[in-house]
Amino acid sequence: ALGIKEKREIDPLDFTELWQSNLDQRFASTNFVPLEQGHRLQQAVTVLAQVASGGMSAVYLAKHDERGPVVLKESVFSGSRDNDKFKKAVELFEREATLLTTISHPRIVKIYDYFVEDNRHYLLLEHIKGKTLRNFIAKHGAVSERTIIEWGLQMAQILHFLHHLEPPIVHRDFTPDNVIIGEDAKIRLIDFGASSIFLGTATGTVVGKIAFMPPEQIKGKANLASDIYAFGCQMYFLATGQNPLPYEQNVLPKASTIKSINLKQLVNDCLKLELKDRTIRTKEIIDRLESLISSRASHAER
Repeated sequence: ALGIKEKREIDPLDFTELWQSNLDQRFASTNFVPLEQGHRLQQAVTVLAQVASGGMSAVYLAKHDERGPVVLKESVFSGSRDNDKFKKAVELFEREATLLTTISHPRIVKIYDYFVEDNRHYLLLEHIKGKTLRNFIAKHGAVSERTIIEWGLQMAQILHFLHHLEPPIVHRDFTPDNVIIGEDAKIRLIDFGASSIFLGTATGTVVGKIAFMPPEQIKGKANLASDIYAFGCQMYFLATGQNPLPYEQNVLPKASTIKSINLKQLVNDCLKLELKDRTIRTKEIIDRLESLISSRASHAER
């Protein structure tokens, strides 16, 4: 169970926090004008309020005539349809829609619909209450070792699911901005804007937030082990309240909330900077975290 401190701090929804950080980084500024309150789409969706906007994107709280409260994610792509940047922007948006449509997992946001109206692209998403991991830590600081183990296990299980799809999915942006803590104190993954179907050694575009990216990803060659590094960075962030240092070999400092030698070693194994040294995978992470949970339960009974 979560520590008492963390239980008290799972606040109800501040919806803007769920999406703001992603939007400001996604596209360049344009003359984009968000939808107004009351705007109807697809003869079924009514915009209730704009909760975030940035560049060519906006996120709205909306109401679907049948589903009730939903999230409407909007992107408008400027320029000529023959322009490479325009094509790439559309490709990223459609990739997110396609991925979410084919994925079914209780800890991954559900997509209800994907449509284009008036040359604007929309995702209709599940409405989830919670806070981003980044905003939670910014408000409350590093969390307890017990909570790190619990949330770490849930994050590892999400990555394990993605990495064992056919074909595997490399998330490539597994950061505190894309994970929320729900009102049930459980982890949910809410954004797939930077995801990609695993293409072996194919070189792709560099995406993600630099402090959570290993060298191979910075070079545009993300793979399953790149998500493992990002997972290690998430654990580091939970234990210190700080981003890991980019381009450097990070290890947990003595001042972190993690005191268990085994847990420290697990995090440091995930944070290996060089790909050849980062051999740990999701199954081993899950096994080691479950072992730590069993060990803690055993000690508590004595």
